[in-house]
Amino acid sequence: MPFADNKGVKIHYEVEGEGEPIVLVHGFSQNMHHWVNLRYVAALVPNYECILVDARGHGRSDKPHDPAAYSMQEKVDDIITILNDLDVHRAHFWGYAMGGVIGLGVATLGGDRFKSVVVGGAAPGPQPLERFQELAGLLENGMDPYLQTIAPELRFGVRNNDHEALRATALASAADPEFSLEMTIAPVLVYNGTEDPLVERARAAAAKTPPIVHYAELPGLDHRMGFQRSDVVLPIVLPFLSKASRGALN
Repeated sequence: MPFADNKGVKIHYEVEGEGEPIVLVHGFSQNMHHWVNLRYVAALVPNYECILVDARGHGRSDKPHDPAAYSMQEKVDDIITILNDLDVHRAHFWGYAMGGVIGLGVATLGGDRFKSVVVGGAAPGPQPLERFQELAGLLENGMDPYLQTIAPELRFGVRNNDHEALRATALASAADPEFSLEMTIAPVLVYNGTEDPLVERARAAAAKTPPIVHYAELPGLDHRMGFQRSDVVLPIVLPFLSKASRGALN
């Protein structure tokens, strides 16, 4: 069971498949296995080496309780530490929801370590601070109040989280700066469902970002289904990754 050590915080990761490396980072309170369960990994492994990550505070990774441990720089450094651990110089990155926000950080703070960045269920611009503060409040006294906000069929594995680590994650996210993609040096794809409130922020950002930042919308899908419906997402993301690999994106 491999772990990468970022300044004393151990980050759990697993590798499946062969080919160009791609890092996959899940959403808040989830873990790496959601990428497997929803068949993203099965679609990727014929052509990509999938590096599945349990984000700090989640899964089998370490779970600090101090919000300072969850700064965006630390989360980007987690990914770079894993790449170093695997002796991988450059990789694609794909994250959804919280993982998509980390993707915004990767695109702006990750230097030359990434061939492309896919940001799902997130968007540049002001982050939803009220939502993070609401999450922190729900998690103050345990997992149960937070679980009541999740559909029963999606609670599998969520109860096993450390509520103090999740609360620290939420508090740190509420303090994150506004992320802009105006200075990114790698091709970026941002996608959201048309029923996801975040799509409005993505539309507003589209005119302010360079040509190497691409935007896509998933008709009729809300935030949850923007991850659940891999059958809709994969036909958008896979061609982007292929073009990025060939240097065929402007």
